[in-house]
Amino acid sequence: MTSYLDILPLRKTSAWLGYRELRTIPHRFGECSGELLPYDAVGRVFAWADHACASITAVYVNGVAVSGWLASNGQDNGGNPVAFVEFSQPQDSGATLTATGTGKLHATTGAALTNPADVIHDILANVCGMAVAATVFDDLRADCDRLGIVSAGSLTEAVTIQSAISAICSSHGLAFSAGMADLVRVYLGGTLQYSAHTIDSRYELDPDCDADDLVNDITVSFSYLGDEPQETVQVEAPDSVALYGRRSATIEARWIGSSRVAAALAVRTLERY
Repeated sequence: MTSYLDILPLRKTSAWLGYRELRTIPHRFGECSGELLPYDAVGRVFAWADHACASITAVYVNGVAVSGWLASNGQDNGGNPVAFVEFSQPQDSGATLTATGTGKLHATTGAALTNPADVIHDILANVCGMAVAATVFDDLRADCDRLGIVSAGSLTEAVTIQSAISAICSSHGLAFSAGMADLVRVYLGGTLQYSAHTIDSRYELDPDCDADDLVNDITVSFSYLGDEPQETVQVEAPDSVALYGRRSATIEARWIGSSRVAAALAVRTLERY
């Protein structure tokens, strides 16, 4: 039985004949960028993802956009679907090759998987083989649609399943727990509900508020390429800054590729603080 503490079962390039180096073959979701992995021995055919993709729109060699390439969804030597990029000329083995595009498609509808609910379900059910129904995430899917939350990122490392899902959640202000029936919920941005309680007078009360916990300036780093964010957005509460001084926090949103989504996360988080 698969556990959330098991390692993601991502394939390695050793599955390919004539591979150059041992690498993890990524799974990509939404509009994202990522490295191309050598597939053939001569340096013309490269793989972008270990599945069919909606599109590959741009290719870069050492950070410079180039032409003379063709993207396609095909099968590798083992019959597995792979998103390929084939160059008209062999590429230098020392060059850094990356591509930008839109990743994995829904198995039934053919639409690109961008709602975090669909991304998480695909990882659990299709990548990891866990018995999780898509309906488990119905409420999450509706909440993400309402808040305009979309995912853009890649599975590139052999981390635990729990770590992979937690990374997506931390990028979007979601909460994940294997003990919850619905597994993932929107943590930031839901409807605030206030409650009143009567406390027994037999218990001593010690109310405490610490200004060190205050945050009034939030920066979201997003649109990651490898370990480097390509963009940031910053949101502040000017009245709070004037009263208490600037108290900053940074969110590494590795599963956000849109400035709109990043700004919305910053606002939701700032409102919570």
